[in-house]
Amino acid sequence: MPFKLPDTAKPFTLCVSEEEYSQLRELLRLSRIGPKTWENQHQDGRYGIPHQWLTSTKNYWLNKFDWRRQEARINSLPNYKISIQDDGGIGDIDLHFIGMFSQRDDAIPIVLLHGWPGSFLEFIPVLELLQKKYSSSSLPYHVIVPSLPGYMLSSGPSQAEEWNSKDAARVINKAVTSLGFIRYAVQGGDVGSLIAATLATTYDSVAAIHLNLLPSLDRVTVDDPSLSAADKSAIKRAEERFLTPTTGAALLQSTRPATIGAMVSSSPMALLSWIGEKFFEWPDDPIDLDEILTNVSLYWFTDTMPRCIYTGDTLQL
Repeated sequence: MPFKLPDTAKPFTLCVSEEEYSQLRELLRLSRIGPKTWENQHQDGRYGIPHQWLTSTKNYWLNKFDWRRQEARINSLPNYKISIQDDGGIGDIDLHFIGMFSQRDDAIPIVLLHGWPGSFLEFIPVLELLQKKYSSSSLPYHVIVPSLPGYMLSSGPSQAEEWNSKDAARVINKAVTSLGFIRYAVQGGDVGSLIAATLATTYDSVAAIHLNLLPSLDRVTVDDPSLSAADKSAIKRAEERFLTPTTGAALLQSTRPATIGAMVSSSPMALLSWIGEKFFEWPDDPIDLDEILTNVSLYWFTDTMPRCIYTGDTLQL
C-alpha cells in the first residue's frame, strides 16, 4: 500500500519576518570585531578564528549574503512539523523535519541525523539530488531529516531538567514510528551519532545504522607497539585534525553551557565567531561561505545555541 503521511504531520514553511531580518542586519552593522592580535593573525586558525576571515565574512554577511534566497531553497523541499508527546515526561516537542516519501511498497525508511554546529541544512544537497533524480513513484527510500530537539526549527529541550542523547533518541523514535514506519535505518554524525547509536541499542525499530563518528572508549597512543603503521597514521591524524581542535570547545560547552549560550545570543558576530570557527577549521576542504552563513543565520533566528547543548552528554566528556 502506498505511503500516506498522517494528519499529525503538518506542512511547514520557513518565513523569517522583515523585523527579525532587519534587526540582524542592524546588529551586524553595529558589532565590533575587536583589535588585531598576535593570535588572530594566524590564518590557519590554530588559536581560533582569524581576524581577517571574521572581517571579510562580516562584510559579506552584511552586504552580499542573500538570506531570502537561502530561505527559498529550504522551502523548495517538503518541510513538516509534528508534535510529539514525550513519554519521558519532559514535555511535548514540536519536531521539525524534511520528509521525502516514496510511493513504492519496498521503499526503505532512512533517518538522517545532523551534528553540532550543523543542522538539517547539512543534508540539503543530497535531498536536492534525490529530488532531481527520482519521482515519488520511483524513489527507493523514505528520507526523514529532523532538526534535533533544541536545534533550529524544533522546540525543546526541557527547561525543567537535564537533557541528553537518550531523551533525543526517545523523541525521534516516537516521531518516526508515529509516521507509520515500524522499521527504519538511521545515520548520524557528531551529536547525531550519539543519538543514532542510542536508537540502535535501545529500540527494535532500528534495522540498520551508519555512523561517521565512532569514538574509542580507550585512549590509544602512537606508542602502542601492537599498532600497525596504518593505525599509527590514523591516530596521529585524529589527534591533529580532531582531538586538539575540538578539546577547547568541548571543555567550555561541557562546563559552562549557560555562559556560552548567553554570550553567543548577545551578538550575531559572537555567534559567527564561535560557530564559524568550526566551519573554518574542521573541514578538509573549504565550505562555501553562503552555506556557513545560512547555518549561522538560522541558528540566530531560532535561538538555537543556548538550547542545543545536551548537558547530560557533555558532562560525560
